[in-house]
Formats: sequence, structure tokens, C-alpha cells
Amino acid sequence: MEAYRAHYLGDRDRTDPYASPLLAGDHAGLPPALVQVAEHDPIRDDGLRYAGVLRAAGVPVRATTYVGMPHGYLAFPRLCRSAPQALAELCAELSSALAGPG
Repeated sequence: MEAYRAHYLGDRDRTDPYASPLLAGDHAGLPPALVQVAEHDPIRDDGLRYAGVLRAAGVPVRATTYVGMPHGYLAFPRLCRSAPQALAELCAELSSALAGPG
């Protein structure tokens, strides 16, 4: 994972909350969140931990674990049986957020 982190961040500070939102000092006031994780993703626990931190800060969170799925499954909707469902969930949440209240 260190190699991926180094590739992703380069020489930037790995503790910067823009690089790793889980490390932000305060999560209160953030907008509602959809957190989707794959059961066999090496960063699944980080996603679930982030959902928990958001909830603890009073942020509305919808968290879904896609059973049997690996990291990157959303990129393969024809191969991964849960990808179409996850994409539909994501699109529905985004549409709702963009529509605004009422």
C-alpha cells in the first residue's frame, strides 16, 4: 500500500486532510455522505471508519458494503455483479443532492 500511497500523493503531506479526509480535525458541518466500500478492498476498513467518524460528528451518512467485491469493482459493471447496483445508488444520491431540499 505504501507504493500506491506514494504514487497518489507524490511529495505532498500524507497527513493533509484533503489527501486523507479521515485525518481532518473536525468533520462537523460536512454535507451528507454516501460511503461505498467493497468487501475485499484493502482500504475497506478506512472507508467504514470514515463513515463512523462522520456519523459521530452528526453528518448524515449512508454506508454500503458490497459483498464479494474487490477494489475497483465499479469500473467493471459487466464483470462485477454489484457494480450496476452501486452505480445506481451513487447516481440516485447525487441526483438527490443536486436537486436540493424539497
